[in-house]
Amino acid sequence: MQTFNKQSVAELKPENLKGEVGTVSLGTLSVGVKIVDTRVRFGHLDLLVKPLNGSGQEWIEHHRVTVMA
Repeated sequence: MQTFNKQSVAELKPENLKGEVGTVSLGTLSVGVKIVDTRVRFGHLDLLVKPLNGSGQEWIEHHRVTVMA
């Protein structure tokens, strides 16, 4: 898990992640997600994700999402 400061957040440009598609792994299950929003919370970058199929949304830490290139 990575901790971010103001400079590293600025370099990462989390606003550019909005709208990107990725996957979240939960054990042996991999779920396709779309990134809806971002926030920095106590040095951690969180992503608000929603499933590509299904419903709901959840804030999860950045390191748990693999963004598709």
